[in-house]
Amino acid sequence: MLEPAERQQLRRIEQTVTSDDPRFAAGMARGEPWPPREYRRRQDLGLAVGLIAAPLVAAVGTMWSIRMAALGAILPVLAVLVLLLRAPSDR
Repeated sequence: MLEPAERQQLRRIEQTVTSDDPRFAAGMARGEPWPPREYRRRQDLGLAVGLIAAPLVAAVGTMWSIRMAALGAILPVLAVLVLLLRAPSDR
């Protein structure tokens, strides 16, 4: 088994980990480790960027789809006008 000095050192490590990252320490105690805080920051940053970027992409996509819909509505009208305004000899 462990000597008393080693047990005391393990208790200090446990206390330090518990005070630094309680969720990680609780997960380790349950046998279901939670990712350390350093890794969660990266995930949180990715989630934040995704949540910010999604509405921007949707807004830009909506603007382009409105423009394309307007263009799709205007082009047939322009085609009819060109056909009607052409000189009779061109028909």
